[in-house]
Amino acid sequence: MTPLHIDDRAPLSPTAAAKLRRDVAGHGTLQDAVRWAFERGHRLLGVFEQDEFTLDVVFEISPELYLVFDAT
Repeated sequence: MTPLHIDDRAPLSPTAAAKLRRDVAGHGTLQDAVRWAFERGHRLLGVFEQDEFTLDVVFEISPELYLVFDAT
């Protein structure tokens, strides 16, 4: 499985970035990501179609932090 690329635009502290990378490291599908987010109580803000093959799925991790999964 190819590791997910995280583009940290926050920027997060090194500790927070490392934790987020560990948290999402095992996600191989969008279903994995959604299940992970819902299990932790993160709010789904929206699913945005970019083109016929790509979706952006946006979660609110905290009031100051959002995580966007780019799914193809």
